[in-house]
Amino acid sequence: MNFGAKGRQLAQAGAVLFASAAAIAKLDAQGMSVVRDGSDPFFAGTIQILLPELDSLQQAPRFLVLMQFPSKYLTLMRQTFGRISLSFELLDSGSNQRTPKSKLKRITHLEWIPQQMREFYAESNGQSFEWKTPAGDSSRRACQGRLNLLPLEKAYRDWKGIVYFDFTENTRLQHFKIIDYFADEACVGIFHDEQQAPGLYYYYLGENDGLYPLYLNLDGYLTLLTKSLG
Repeated sequence: MNFGAKGRQLAQAGAVLFASAAAIAKLDAQGMSVVRDGSDPFFAGTIQILLPELDSLQQAPRFLVLMQFPSKYLTLMRQTFGRISLSFELLDSGSNQRTPKSKLKRITHLEWIPQQMREFYAESNGQSFEWKTPAGDSSRRACQGRLNLLPLEKAYRDWKGIVYFDFTENTRLQHFKIIDYFADEACVGIFHDEQQAPGLYYYYLGENDGLYPLYLNLDGYLTLLTKSLG
């Protein structure tokens, strides 16, 4: 059985697929079926290419190529998860389904959400990891950590009673949204108001003076998490 021609077609498919969305249209035009499958939570999606059967009396089977495209933000999450798994005991982890459009409509001024935040939540609707030093490991100091990137619909809720109260002096805190709720008493978040500033803040909950700028946007914060692990 001669697979030479089909092998060259397969190689061409793999080469053009990385180029652009136009490549997918090219594959379709060649009679190939392109299917997206979000089976891996750390990837925006996978690409499956089903090549048509050879025009041959030998009944050649179909070829299946599975190609994964790591997104920018989920690649950072994968790096963080990898470092945790390598050095610590993972206590809990999870990811969330994308926010339904019906819930997005409840968020006021969607246009104020920074572009980086939009891109992140288009790829993954939050991630969470909790870890600690393995029991019996006396070679290093015991420690633990947690990151809890909330789903979009939870991050952009009204945080009255947690972030601000009726007696809170800093009225801008009414517009503060928690992005990483990593501890009961502390979080990292962003202001969702007319300023549309992409900078994140550390906030020690319940204190008017507990707000500290991190001088990082979401890209910088997720990169930092690959080192701090939460």
